[in-house]
Amino acid sequence: MSTNTNQPIAYDIVFPVFGGNKTKHGRFNPVNIFGTAFYIKNNYFITCAHTIESAYEQDVIALGYQNEDKTMSFVEIGQSEIFKENDSGILTASIPRAKAYPWFSQKLNMLNNVVSTGYAYGFDNEHSEVLIRSYKGYITLVGYYHRFPKVPAHYELSYMCPRGISGAPLLFIHENKTYVCGFTIGNEQTSMIVWSSEDIDENSNSKTIFQREESLHRGIAFQAESFFQLKSTILGMKIIDYLKKEKLLL
Repeated sequence: MSTNTNQPIAYDIVFPVFGGNKTKHGRFNPVNIFGTAFYIKNNYFITCAHTIESAYEQDVIALGYQNEDKTMSFVEIGQSEIFKENDSGILTASIPRAKAYPWFSQKLNMLNNVVSTGYAYGFDNEHSEVLIRSYKGYITLVGYYHRFPKVPAHYELSYMCPRGISGAPLLFIHENKTYVCGFTIGNEQTSMIVWSSEDIDENSNSKTIFQREESLHRGIAFQAESFFQLKSTILGMKIIDYLKKEKLLL
């Protein structure tokens, strides 16, 4: 349970990954949220590799967290590590209120209900407000993602995963307990032409083609197993061994 009863527990579980710069007084000035990170104990956080890379296009990368008075504080990242083979990464930062969910090691089936919580389009710069959003749906496909060389195991989701939620944990309720079963990386679209017609103008010797497409949009998350065998320099061991050591693996 959250130690802060006045705010949703989500603020203790997921944290916005900011890129920004320093003011002349040395304070962090946020430019935007580039993704979401979640905690795995000992000041280690998980997010997407592309989240880290995008945030580092700014001068400084930091995690944000909300205070009791709803103001936002920032903690600069210490170390970072990325794994190109499954678009994941590890960050180090100190946020005392951060809480870690255990991981669910078994592969889920289609139609299992899942949740993604993070900072989808989460930075309202005009009003200096940070927005957290949750998406609930189910798994529509269990397979392997061929856009990466090592073809990591993945889930397709029944809901969209907008910009800013990349790196958010994919959560699964099992026996009334919440587990991490993967992590969100973004969206994918597939389309096909379902109708086509040509209009030929003989006077101008021109041709106009009319087409109608059918599109399928879905969220993409990588399965927890795609993360387990990666060997982390920061952790000094494989991810699965670290999760076992910290009693974070079901």
